[in-house]
Amino acid sequence: KVSIVMPTYNGARYLSDAVASCLSQSWSDLELIIVIDGSSDHTREILDVVSDRRVRIIEHDTNKGLAESINTGMAASSGELLTWTSDDNLYLPHAIEKMALTLAERPDVDFIYAGNYLIDDDGRITDVVPALGPERLWEKDVIGACFLYRRVVWEQTGRFNPTRRNIEDYEYWLRVSRRFRMSAEPEI
Repeated sequence: KVSIVMPTYNGARYLSDAVASCLSQSWSDLELIIVIDGSSDHTREILDVVSDRRVRIIEHDTNKGLAESINTGMAASSGELLTWTSDDNLYLPHAIEKMALTLAERPDVDFIYAGNYLIDDDGRITDVVPALGPERLWEKDVIGACFLYRRVVWEQTGRFNPTRRNIEDYEYWLRVSRRFRMSAEPEI
């Protein structure tokens, strides 16, 4: 089972498409945990029409930030494989399946990530972000928007650090890289 955590704070603009891209994955054994982080837009109304049993919604009364929203979602997750995505990201339909199968076939890898496309408001590809090797992680954040890791990574690395605002993901990946084996997937 794959747990996808989606934090959202006033992200109504792209939220429906982001949720649909998670739920239309070719890998169907998944749960989507959406953490509404004190949003004041119409996020709740958008999510009220989602009727998929794989979706769980958790709501913070006030905005606690990205790190705490990820932490809330991860703590509520039940999957053997974990990821999180932003409310303005879209997965290609095979993304989760490809990464989950790679982790199943490669017990020597704990964390996998792939390259991604950048798209504009009309869905046109404006750039390709390749997945650079994990040896480059200490130079810059090479992880990007598409990744999947084993539950043991979360259990042993711990929570995302809310004091590292705007770099909470990069700081987390650095901590992960010290203890776990990471691999770049060449496919977008």
